[in-house]
Amino acid sequence: MISSIYRNENDLLIIAKGNARSGMGTIEILNPFTNRWSVCQQPISERAFLDIFEANEKVYATTSQDEDGFSRIYEVHKKSMSLIPIETVAGHGFRGAGFKDQLFICSHRESKWITHRYNPTALIY
Repeated sequence: MISSIYRNENDLLIIAKGNARSGMGTIEILNPFTNRWSVCQQPISERAFLDIFEANEKVYATTSQDEDGFSRIYEVHKKSMSLIPIETVAGHGFRGAGFKDQLFICSHRESKWITHRYNPTALIY
């Protein structure tokens, strides 16, 4: 399933996916010059990515909740094709939005305003 699509002004296309069969979600980027998809490297296996959004010229992704009931917010690092975890939210991270260096994440259990993105807390699980 593709749950979110992001396109920037340079025709870079990024999709958030989940896979019910394999149980592994991905963030994939289409190179507009080669017309090939590449999968971003992720430090934590996620069942599904739910949203992609931009704030202050950076792209972020949210996930479905894990077995402990938390989802993660990642910065999508386009040059290295990797995902950097920056925060968690209780429940599925259904939607994110940003303004300057601040992020707002919504889930069915918690909404979180992230103002300390450059000083992320350590993930404990």
